[in-house]
Amino acid sequence: MLVVSDDVFNRNPRYPKVMVVHLTSAGRAGGPFDWEVAVPKGTAGLNRPSTVKCGEIYTLWKEDLRGALGTLARPVMQKVDRALEIALGLPGARADA
Repeated sequence: MLVVSDDVFNRNPRYPKVMVVHLTSAGRAGGPFDWEVAVPKGTAGLNRPSTVKCGEIYTLWKEDLRGALGTLARPVMQKVDRALEIALGLPGARADA
């Protein structure tokens, strides 16, 4: 999982939830899709190449999280932000842009 909610929520002890997207190393046929971001092996401590699947957004209780493995660099998070815009159909987001 990759936490994508804003740090204002993440660090607020009175707000008990975080938003996450699916992060997987499982390969599959098809894609890559515009709402997915490839993350190379070694990035943020990942031991395999992985895919951030921004079309799979979940809300979890903070207490259920087991801790962070690492942090994605700003350029990768900018790709994740763009993929989230596409997945959510936000104004101005176009898959071919």
